[in-house]
Amino acid sequence: DTPLSNLFKLFASSQSFGRIYTGTKESDCKISNEMSRVMSNYHRREFEIIEKYYQNISIGDILNDILMEGYNEKV
Repeated sequence: DTPLSNLFKLFASSQSFGRIYTGTKESDCKISNEMSRVMSNYHRREFEIIEKYYQNISIGDILNDILMEGYNEKV
């Protein structure tokens, strides 16, 4: 069975291109200066955690869940 992590890596970006972080490096505010870097690091770690979680789920598991939902609706 194919782990769901393979699909996750294909469709989700490990880089935070899709997120907009406020702040600017030119600001005198330390938080504004570092916001983009820190949030990008958080996003990278979030990606790694989710990828690891999906390694334990296969496409077959998803199919079984779908079939069981249909079975439970009929019972």
